[in-house]
Amino acid sequence: MEILECELDKTEETLLPLPLIPKIEIKKEEPEKYNPAVKPLFKTSRERYGYLMEHGCTCNDDRIWLTSYKKSKEFKEYETKIRTD
Repeated sequence: MEILECELDKTEETLLPLPLIPKIEIKKEEPEKYNPAVKPLFKTSRERYGYLMEHGCTCNDDRIWLTSYKKSKEFKEYETKIRTD
């Protein structure tokens, strides 16, 4: 086998390498995970209802409370107000 030898072109030596750009890490904010064991304190029944509609009922106590709240006068007035608005 024959080995080829060649000279490098002089213009290649004069080229400057591209500058290295440091890698920037972008931190993604992870949403807070829902923990059913830690529930906030509610000022009103309507707040608790909104919370359960957003996160769902995670225990039997929540299901019992929601069932009784839906039968309450406050809930019926609230629902009527929403429908008329």
